[in-house]
Amino acid sequence: MDARAPAPGIRHHRKAIEPLTDDELIARIAGLEPLPDADDDDPAWLEDTTWDRAEFLLAAADAIGERRLLRAIAPLFQLAALGDGYEMMQGLRHGPERAAAPDWQVLTGVMRPLTRYQRAGCRRWAVRELGILRDPQALDDLVSALGDQEPMVRCEACTSLGMLAQATSPIRQQVRVHLQAAAEHDASSQVRRHAQWAIDMIT
Repeated sequence: MDARAPAPGIRHHRKAIEPLTDDELIARIAGLEPLPDADDDDPAWLEDTTWDRAEFLLAAADAIGERRLLRAIAPLFQLAALGDGYEMMQGLRHGPERAAAPDWQVLTGVMRPLTRYQRAGCRRWAVRELGILRDPQALDDLVSALGDQEPMVRCEACTSLGMLAQATSPIRQQVRVHLQAAAEHDASSQVRRHAQWAIDMIT
């Protein structure tokens, strides 16, 4: 990944977004090419256009929070990169959280179907957000994510299940069984480590 500070680009896009109506902002998001559905070493991150799209999404996330624009959250997450250089993708969640607060069930309802979206980047960050939200309604979605074809998504599922079980004692044994299976049998050593960390978290 190229070394580039995203802050100036985000500020530029914030100014450009400010005069847009809500519908115009959503249309801009929907018309954007998705970020790379690959790790941070993908050659696309050497291109200025990729950085520009990432910076626009972060600026759009801020605007979504300020406007409480709930219907823009799913289109935003659908464009997320799989990797997380400079923790930019982790930053996508802050605006949507401000938009939904304090009705976290609404945000849970947005994220749950995104765990099955076609792009792994979207699935990864939706799964992570469900762990942060710790809503038991997402249990089945997170368990299903343990079988995702992308190891990064499975790692997030392990962590999110651990967070959910920490907050919801009645499901701890059920979660522990699923995590134990991942810790013993997942094809990825990274996923197996994350599953064990999550077990240790709730033990």
